[in-house]
Amino acid sequence: MMVTTHACVGFVSSAINLCLLAIVYSSPIAEVMPLASLFVIVGTLGGFFPDIDRIEGRIGSINIVHRRTLHFSLGYFLLALITYVISLYYSDWRSVCWFAIAFFIGAGLHSVMDILDGPRDIDPTEGVYNHLSRKWIRPLNMIPFASLWEWIMYSLLSLGFILIAPFLPPFWNIQGVYISGGVYFLTCVVAAAYESQYTLPKKRAARKKYRLKKDDGNSN
Repeated sequence: MMVTTHACVGFVSSAINLCLLAIVYSSPIAEVMPLASLFVIVGTLGGFFPDIDRIEGRIGSINIVHRRTLHFSLGYFLLALITYVISLYYSDWRSVCWFAIAFFIGAGLHSVMDILDGPRDIDPTEGVYNHLSRKWIRPLNMIPFASLWEWIMYSLLSLGFILIAPFLPPFWNIQGVYISGGVYFLTCVVAAAYESQYTLPKKRAARKKYRLKKDDGNSN
Protein backbone atom coordinates (compact mmCIF):
# COMPACT_ATOMS: atom_id res chain seq x y z
CA MET A 1 0.00 0.00 0.00
CA MET A 2 0.96 3.64 -0.29
CA VAL A 3 3.14 5.15 2.43
CA THR A 4 0.56 7.89 2.98
CA THR A 5 -2.12 5.30 3.78
CA HIS A 6 0.12 3.59 6.33
CA ALA A 7 1.12 6.91 7.92
CA CYS A 8 -2.52 7.97 8.21
CA VAL A 9 -3.39 4.67 9.89
CA GLY A 10 -0.60 5.32 12.40
CA PHE A 11 -1.98 8.80 13.10
CA VAL A 12 -5.59 7.68 13.51
CA SER A 13 -4.71 4.59 15.59
CA SER A 14 -2.64 6.70 18.01
CA ALA A 15 -5.54 9.17 18.30
CA ILE A 16 -7.86 6.27 19.15
CA ASN A 17 -5.35 5.21 21.82
CA LEU A 18 -5.56 8.73 23.26
CA CYS A 19 -9.35 8.45 23.46
CA LEU A 20 -9.08 5.10 25.22
CA LEU A 21 -6.62 6.58 27.71
CA ALA A 22 -9.00 9.46 28.39
CA ILE A 23 -11.84 6.98 28.99
CA VAL A 24 -9.75 4.75 31.29
CA TYR A 25 -8.55 7.68 33.41
CA SER A 26 -11.83 9.65 33.13
CA SER A 27 -9.93 12.81 32.24
CA PRO A 28 -9.58 15.08 29.20
CA ILE A 29 -6.92 14.10 26.66
CA ALA A 30 -4.85 17.20 27.50
CA GLU A 31 -4.57 16.05 31.14
CA VAL A 32 -3.89 12.39 30.43
CA MET A 33 -1.35 13.09 27.69
CA PRO A 34 -0.10 16.73 27.65
CA LEU A 35 2.15 15.82 24.70
CA ALA A 36 -0.75 14.37 22.69
CA SER A 37 0.30 16.25 19.56
CA LEU A 38 3.70 14.54 19.67
CA PHE A 39 2.00 11.26 20.53
CA VAL A 40 0.12 11.14 17.21
CA ILE A 41 3.31 12.12 15.35
CA VAL A 42 5.06 9.09 16.88
CA GLY A 43 2.12 6.92 15.75
CA THR A 44 2.47 8.37 12.25
CA LEU A 45 6.18 7.52 12.21
CA GLY A 46 5.33 4.00 13.36
CA GLY A 47 2.94 3.64 10.43
CA PHE A 48 5.73 4.67 8.06
CA PHE A 49 8.62 2.78 9.66
CA PRO A 50 8.32 -0.77 8.18
CA ASP A 51 8.53 0.52 4.61
CA ILE A 52 12.11 1.64 5.16
CA ASP A 53 12.99 -1.88 4.02
CA ARG A 54 11.85 -0.92 0.52
CA ILE A 55 15.40 0.36 0.16
CA GLU A 56 16.59 -3.16 -0.56
CA GLY A 57 20.24 -4.20 -0.59
CA ARG A 58 22.97 -5.20 1.81
CA ILE A 59 24.22 -3.22 4.78
CA GLY A 60 27.18 -5.14 6.09
CA SER A 61 25.97 -8.65 6.86
CA ILE A 62 22.28 -7.64 6.81
CA ASN A 63 20.31 -8.38 3.64
CA ILE A 64 17.39 -5.92 3.50
CA VAL A 65 14.31 -7.39 1.82
CA HIS A 66 11.02 -5.51 1.44
CA ARG A 67 8.17 -6.81 3.60
CA ARG A 68 10.59 -9.07 5.41
CA THR A 69 13.31 -7.15 7.24
CA LEU A 70 11.08 -4.64 9.09
CA HIS A 71 7.62 -6.16 8.62
CA PHE A 72 6.44 -8.14 11.68
CA SER A 73 2.69 -8.81 11.57
CA LEU A 74 2.73 -10.20 15.12
CA GLY A 75 6.02 -8.99 16.62
CA TYR A 76 5.12 -5.30 16.88
CA PHE A 77 1.87 -6.08 18.72
CA LEU A 78 3.77 -8.31 21.15
CA LEU A 79 6.19 -5.45 21.80
CA ALA A 80 3.22 -3.13 22.40
CA LEU A 81 1.75 -5.60 24.90
CA ILE A 82 5.09 -6.03 26.72
CA THR A 83 5.52 -2.25 26.86
CA TYR A 84 2.02 -1.87 28.28
CA VAL A 85 2.80 -4.37 31.05
CA ILE A 86 6.01 -2.45 31.83
CA SER A 87 3.98 0.79 32.10
CA LEU A 88 1.80 -0.81 34.78
CA TYR A 89 4.78 -1.54 37.03
CA TYR A 90 6.92 1.52 36.33
CA SER A 91 4.66 4.55 36.58
CA ASP A 92 7.55 6.99 36.11
CA TRP A 93 8.05 5.58 32.61
CA ARG A 94 4.36 5.43 31.74
CA SER A 95 4.38 8.31 29.22
CA VAL A 96 7.48 6.94 27.47
CA CYS A 97 5.86 3.51 27.32
CA TRP A 98 2.71 4.91 25.75
CA PHE A 99 4.77 6.68 23.10
CA ALA A 100 6.45 3.36 22.32
CA ILE A 101 3.06 1.62 22.21
CA ALA A 102 1.78 4.17 19.67
CA PHE A 103 4.82 3.49 17.49
CA PHE A 104 4.54 -0.30 17.74
CA ILE A 105 0.81 -0.33 16.98
CA GLY A 106 1.32 1.87 13.91
CA ALA A 107 4.10 -0.43 12.66
CA GLY A 108 2.06 -3.55 13.44
CA LEU A 109 -1.00 -2.30 11.58
CA HIS A 110 1.24 -1.48 8.61
CA SER A 111 2.58 -5.04 8.54
CA VAL A 112 -0.91 -6.58 8.72
CA MET A 113 -2.34 -4.21 6.10
CA ASP A 114 0.30 -5.26 3.56
CA ILE A 115 -1.16 -8.78 3.63
CA LEU A 116 -4.30 -7.25 2.06
CA ASP A 117 -2.14 -5.79 -0.74
CA GLY A 118 -0.75 -7.58 -3.77
CA PRO A 119 2.62 -9.38 -3.91
CA ARG A 120 5.75 -7.47 -3.00
CA ASP A 121 7.42 -8.40 -6.30
CA ILE A 122 6.93 -10.79 -9.21
CA ASP A 123 6.30 -13.86 -7.03
CA PRO A 124 2.52 -14.00 -6.36
CA THR A 125 3.04 -15.98 -3.13
CA GLU A 126 5.15 -13.33 -1.39
CA GLY A 127 2.96 -10.97 0.61
CA VAL A 128 4.51 -10.41 4.06
CA TYR A 129 7.16 -12.63 5.61
CA ASN A 130 6.14 -14.65 8.66
CA HIS A 131 9.19 -14.73 10.91
CA LEU A 132 7.75 -17.49 13.11
CA SER A 133 7.08 -20.02 10.35
CA ARG A 134 9.90 -18.59 8.19
CA LYS A 135 7.56 -18.59 5.22
CA TRP A 136 5.87 -15.90 3.15
CA ILE A 137 2.21 -15.13 3.83
CA ARG A 138 0.33 -15.21 0.55
CA PRO A 139 -1.10 -11.76 -0.36
CA LEU A 140 -4.89 -11.47 -0.42
CA ASN A 141 -5.01 -8.88 -3.25
CA MET A 142 -8.02 -7.24 -1.60
CA ILE A 143 -6.60 -3.68 -1.58
CA PRO A 144 -3.87 -3.44 -4.27
CA PHE A 145 -1.40 -0.58 -4.35
CA ALA A 146 -3.00 2.75 -5.38
CA SER A 147 -6.24 1.00 -6.33
CA LEU A 148 -9.72 2.49 -5.98
CA TRP A 149 -10.18 0.68 -2.67
CA GLU A 150 -6.97 2.10 -1.29
CA TRP A 151 -7.92 5.63 -2.34
CA ILE A 152 -11.26 5.19 -0.57
CA MET A 153 -9.43 4.03 2.55
CA TYR A 154 -6.99 6.93 2.30
CA SER A 155 -9.87 9.42 1.91
CA LEU A 156 -11.58 8.11 5.04
CA LEU A 157 -8.31 8.26 6.99
CA SER A 158 -7.75 11.82 5.78
CA LEU A 159 -11.20 12.65 7.12
CA GLY A 160 -9.98 11.20 10.41
CA PHE A 161 -7.10 13.68 10.32
CA ILE A 162 -9.57 16.54 9.92
CA LEU A 163 -11.89 15.37 12.69
CA ILE A 164 -9.12 14.61 15.19
CA ALA A 165 -6.96 17.72 14.69
CA PRO A 166 -9.15 20.25 16.59
CA PHE A 167 -9.05 18.12 19.75
CA LEU A 168 -5.25 17.93 20.02
CA PRO A 169 -3.79 20.17 22.76
CA PRO A 170 -1.17 22.79 21.80
CA PHE A 171 2.54 22.13 22.01
CA TRP A 172 5.07 24.99 22.40
CA ASN A 173 2.12 27.39 21.94
CA ILE A 174 1.37 25.83 18.55
CA GLN A 175 -2.24 24.73 18.20
CA GLY A 176 -2.81 21.02 17.70
CA VAL A 177 -4.72 21.63 14.48
CA TYR A 178 -1.66 23.31 12.95
CA ILE A 179 0.61 20.49 14.11
CA SER A 180 -1.78 17.96 12.62
CA GLY A 181 -1.96 19.89 9.35
CA GLY A 182 1.82 20.14 9.19
CA VAL A 183 2.20 16.40 9.79
CA TYR A 184 -0.34 15.66 7.06
CA PHE A 185 1.43 17.96 4.58
CA LEU A 186 4.89 16.56 5.35
CA THR A 187 3.55 13.01 5.11
CA CYS A 188 2.20 13.70 1.61
CA VAL A 189 5.42 15.37 0.44
CA VAL A 190 7.77 12.74 1.88
CA ALA A 191 5.56 9.89 0.66
CA ALA A 192 5.38 11.31 -2.88
CA ALA A 193 9.18 11.58 -3.04
CA TYR A 194 9.61 8.15 -1.48
CA GLU A 195 7.13 6.39 -3.79
CA SER A 196 8.61 7.99 -6.92
CA GLN A 197 12.17 7.14 -5.86
CA TYR A 198 11.71 3.56 -4.64
CA THR A 199 8.22 2.11 -5.15
CA LEU A 200 7.34 3.02 -8.74
CA PRO A 201 10.71 2.01 -10.27
CA LYS A 202 10.50 -1.30 -8.42
CA LYS A 203 6.95 -1.98 -9.63
CA ARG A 204 7.94 -1.13 -13.22
CA ALA A 205 10.87 -3.55 -12.95
CA ALA A 206 8.57 -6.25 -11.54
CA ARG A 207 6.11 -5.81 -14.42
CA LYS A 208 8.99 -6.02 -16.89
CA LYS A 209 10.26 -9.23 -15.28
CA TYR A 210 6.72 -10.64 -15.35
CA ARG A 211 6.32 -9.85 -19.07
CA LEU A 212 9.71 -11.40 -19.87
CA LYS A 213 8.85 -14.49 -17.88
CA LYS A 214 5.48 -14.75 -19.61
CA ASP A 215 7.08 -14.31 -23.05
CA ASP A 216 9.62 -17.03 -22.24
CA GLY A 217 6.80 -19.34 -21.21
CA ASN A 218 4.86 -18.68 -24.40
CA SER A 219 7.93 -19.25 -26.57
CA ASN A 220 8.53 -22.59 -24.90
